[in-house]
Amino acid sequence: MLPNADLFPNLLPTVLVAAGALVTLALEPFLRTNSKHSILPWIAAFFLIAAGASLVLVVPGNIRTIIAMNSVRQALLLALLACGLLGIAGLSTQLAKRRFAGGEAYALLLLSLCGSMLMVQSIDLLALFVGMELSAIPIYALVGMHRRSTEANEGIFKYFVTGSIFGAVFLYGGALWYGATGSTSLFAVALPSRELLQMAGLVLVVFAMLFKAGAAPFHFWVADTYTGASIPVTGFMSSTVKIGAITALATIYAHVNQPAFGNLPLVIIVVAILSLLIGSFTGLAQTRARRMMAFSAVGNAGYLVLALLLPAPSTALPFYLITYALASALVLAGLSALAGVEEQDDDFGSLRGMARANPFLGSVITLALVSLAGLPPVAGFIAKFGVLAGVFASGHIALAALGMVIAVVSAGYYFRLALLLWQDPGEQATKVSGGVLLRVSLLLGAGGLLVLTAFPML
Repeated sequence: MLPNADLFPNLLPTVLVAAGALVTLALEPFLRTNSKHSILPWIAAFFLIAAGASLVLVVPGNIRTIIAMNSVRQALLLALLACGLLGIAGLSTQLAKRRFAGGEAYALLLLSLCGSMLMVQSIDLLALFVGMELSAIPIYALVGMHRRSTEANEGIFKYFVTGSIFGAVFLYGGALWYGATGSTSLFAVALPSRELLQMAGLVLVVFAMLFKAGAAPFHFWVADTYTGASIPVTGFMSSTVKIGAITALATIYAHVNQPAFGNLPLVIIVVAILSLLIGSFTGLAQTRARRMMAFSAVGNAGYLVLALLLPAPSTALPFYLITYALASALVLAGLSALAGVEEQDDDFGSLRGMARANPFLGSVITLALVSLAGLPPVAGFIAKFGVLAGVFASGHIALAALGMVIAVVSAGYYFRLALLLWQDPGEQATKVSGGVLLRVSLLLGAGGLLVLTAFPML
């Protein structure tokens, strides 16, 4: 158990992000349409940078066994803020191109980010539920932002309905956990003769977190929701929600990995295998970037779930999570500038040669795709190797071999998109302007990926 810590420094980053959401929301009605997408994103970016700077003030410890902070969570919060900055930059680019009348999307994105930050720090089921819902509810609105789009309506319907169902599943599991232990703390131990009740609650909570992580067989909402959402919203979801859900799942798994829950590793193995197979082979058949990234998210969820089998002190899981989230956010933030006004130009045919016409955007996207593919020596290779080597050392040799084969298969669709971007453009590729904030954010994100390559957390 971590020592007790003061409330203020450890919650300051989340408070600053929440303050940024309130400030942008308060200023939005007083700005003209054009100004909303040039002023509000910079205000949001300022609060995100301030929140990142405030991370130097946090101290290891827990606050009344509700939320906790350590060096790993600190790194994950920094990754969340970086992905949030990429989401804000990409969103401002898309909304400006569409001349979207409202500016509330920036506040919604920051509020969702607050929820993910709370999920990362939670060591209590009630705090985790609050973070989970705070992360999800603004995204419902962001996915359905373009109300005239059939894809957006379908995506928001599926995500809202399934999200509500699994939110109720989580609550019911939490209620069973409380009935078995008399506490909502993840450190709680079952009262005499109530071990089965605690196990039932644990299974429901884990299923809800696997849904949030987009792992198979709970992935049925991912492809349609990612395709229906705006490209930068898809990038934000694929990174921040994944960080929050997987970190919460890892926290749950670490704290309850007791002999009474001996069948839990079997559930993890089955979910990992299904996610790896579905994510890799289904991704090969996709012809749109967003849909490809959706199945990439499912496949990477398999590696992340697989990393739960590693010994508790291992840093392979958080390192993989950070590199995946940053690379995924970079790809989709870059594509938000390359796609057309209606965002239908994320099909592979329309993206052909766009990197030659826009070498900076193409280079950043290609770097991120190479990392996702696990090609050495980029950070994604180090992360994937660390997980598979740890799984092999733990005695799961067949799982490690499967992971290696799947890595080769899934690399096919990452390379396919990268090659298309750099092919001869003909006459269809055009030069685009992503704006200063997007270019600065992409540069910082790409720099962060290179820093992770040079100085891995492993």
